[in-house]
Amino acid sequence: MLEESQRILRELNDLLLIAAGVGRFASLLAVAGRPATAAQVLASSTALMEEIGASPPWFARIREKTLAVLHTQLDEAAFAQSWEEGLTMTADEAVALALDSLAPAGATVDKQREG
Repeated sequence: MLEESQRILRELNDLLLIAAGVGRFASLLAVAGRPATAAQVLASSTALMEEIGASPPWFARIREKTLAVLHTQLDEAAFAQSWEEGLTMTADEAVALALDSLAPAGATVDKQREG
């Protein structure tokens, strides 16, 4: 279902909702104990928001809550490294990474990469 919603948003070229969705993936990853991946995905989401000139208050709240969780899970060096890696990712790459990271052990999400 997550894959399908992201595919539809890509088809519609709705960059705001794509960026927001990627940010929500980051929040899920942080709660799931995947802080390095969460930081990468959140950085990608933040970069896309900046690229399109969007700064909705509801997204800022999600971002700040996720950052607070990440700063309790990662030291500053690990956070900075993950953040920098995320800044180089496209939204599609961030979605694929998030979906793969959230998939049950042993499962992979190849459809996202094929899209």
